[in-house]
Amino acid sequence: MKVLRNAISGSRNRYTQDGYDLDLTYIHDRVLAMGYPASGVEKTYRNDVSDVSSFLNMKHQDKYFIYNLSERHYDGHKFGDRVDECGFPDHHPPPLQVLVDILNRMLDWYTRDPDNVVVVHCMAGKGRTGVVVTCFLIVIGFFEDEYGISIYHKSDQDLLEYVQMVNGIFWKKRGQGVRYPSQARYVYYFTKYLSRLPYRPDRLGYRLPPLPRATKLFLRQIVMTGMPYVDAGGCSPFLLVHPAPSEHVPSKLLYNSAWDTPQLQSYTDPHTTLVFRTECVVEGDFLVRIFHANATAVLGKKESQLCHFTLRTDFVTSRGSIVLTKADIDGATDHKRFPDHFSVACEFEPTTNLHSHPHNQMLPDLVPHDVRQKECYIKRGWLFKQGGFVQNWKRRWCVAKDGTLTYYKSDTNCHANGSVALQGATVNRWQCHKFTAKVGHPCHFFKVEPPSSAQKRRVYYFGADTESDLVEWMRVVQASASPQLQRSQSAALIGLGRHSHHPRCQDNSSFVSTTSSCTGHNNNNPHTPKTDQYYSNRSSMPTTSSTATTSSSSGFNTGSSTGRVMARLSFDDRMARVEATKKATVVSTYEYSTEELLAAADLQAHLQDTGQFVAFCEMPRVDAVQLVLLLAHDMFPSLLDAVDEDSAHMVDMVAGRESFK
Repeated sequence: MKVLRNAISGSRNRYTQDGYDLDLTYIHDRVLAMGYPASGVEKTYRNDVSDVSSFLNMKHQDKYFIYNLSERHYDGHKFGDRVDECGFPDHHPPPLQVLVDILNRMLDWYTRDPDNVVVVHCMAGKGRTGVVVTCFLIVIGFFEDEYGISIYHKSDQDLLEYVQMVNGIFWKKRGQGVRYPSQARYVYYFTKYLSRLPYRPDRLGYRLPPLPRATKLFLRQIVMTGMPYVDAGGCSPFLLVHPAPSEHVPSKLLYNSAWDTPQLQSYTDPHTTLVFRTECVVEGDFLVRIFHANATAVLGKKESQLCHFTLRTDFVTSRGSIVLTKADIDGATDHKRFPDHFSVACEFEPTTNLHSHPHNQMLPDLVPHDVRQKECYIKRGWLFKQGGFVQNWKRRWCVAKDGTLTYYKSDTNCHANGSVALQGATVNRWQCHKFTAKVGHPCHFFKVEPPSSAQKRRVYYFGADTESDLVEWMRVVQASASPQLQRSQSAALIGLGRHSHHPRCQDNSSFVSTTSSCTGHNNNNPHTPKTDQYYSNRSSMPTTSSTATTSSSSGFNTGSSTGRVMARLSFDDRMARVEATKKATVVSTYEYSTEELLAAADLQAHLQDTGQFVAFCEMPRVDAVQLVLLLAHDMFPSLLDAVDEDSAHMVDMVAGRESFK
């Protein structure tokens, strides 16, 4: 057991005094960073929750509060219900307002009593923990007091060097820390925010004011220069854009390049340049993820994440573009699959206050005229669709454009399940109570009937959630079905000098929308400014009790995290008849990179080549997890992050089955 724990924690500095051996480090006398407190199988290679509880209750009885940055919850009873759930995805930074909210909660507890300590963890206690703890130490003046380095009266270049220094200090103390460029970028964003405040944190009563309303920008396009090498068949990239997610903030997909190009191309030339015409409105923190669509499934997956990065619109320069080099992109830094000249450029334009097109009131009024003109005849959204062979109803992401209605299993998929040719088709409203009963959801139906000359005479039935949505779908589909309207639409597009259609631009609501939940001190300092006139009173997290000693995780949404955007679905859209005979698919919220997926396939091949695979599949889960851990440590080091975060699902993938004993 000790060997496994040491293998997982690696170079992280462990606490080995007083009879304990814990993945836990004192970064400061009152600031602790640790690994996830686990139970069951996981406690064999992570911190045992009972040991952590025993240690904290012995060393800091009733004077500690735990901040869980992972998206996995646990029973806080062993810790006196002093656990705050503040999760955001692994390998990502928190949205900036989420970061401010977490820090305010930590500051509230920290400043109540000089004996109070804060304990921060994610899964491994390195990247996410490093971001939050480093920013917390900046706020309380630790680096200024201990190392004589400050964020005030500094140039941008000086602040970048400052961030490198403080991240390095955390690394030295913890043994591991921030290593993803976007996480370091958000420490820099936070220093910019903090240095711009009219007063230092101590004069604000150690309560950070909410961020002002984020800048809205029109993301015209993203240009990817250089093509990563994935396999002999080349790379088939597709790109997603959505608001940066966190545990308590739903994230709505803004753009999927597969909506414009259902048939993905493969590229082998490393000097290829691709232009993704994103044409969407972004506000505040947004995440760009670039995926590779595998030519064949790897361990059951037809996609893998190549790289990603997170930006905030408030820090876009006046030039209106941001160019990220290989060293600035998560998953590409120091990776041989990416050419040295690899870069991604985001090109922005100011949003405009123009009126919506009269035929499409759903279209935002913040996008340029040329985009709104095209979007008038394009519709994307969720519809219920009746199956063909088995006439059941399923919710599908649908795209109507270019005379075709294409449907996908989800909005994040890059391969379409099918399509309906609209030219010459008849589109009518359809009322059928029997359909409503089968869907199990109130719907407004329409049907698409092919022309009499069509070879296939199948009639397609769709259901919209609302009457207004039905009207809008029928307008766009009828326009696509009419040759005359299609000709006029094409002429309009030629006049605009465009030859491709792009996704609907959606007005992205800020990730902060609720009443501020920060529970800081009541500040009676007359020198403290009234921040309400400068800052909007918004927050990104649920409200908790102002009495920290009685707070518990019960005030948070403890539902399954698989419903959030970081959870992705399989590309296989099997017929309902086949699906009914299958076991439920194990869904993981961990996003496997291309490198991790290929390494997992190599691990599977190793088990097969050494004659261990059959025995591995028959092992109890606890033994299978331990074997994967040891193999990852000894032979497949690129899997250590995935094993640390997602060991249970990893063994299921490698075994090629959905459950263990």
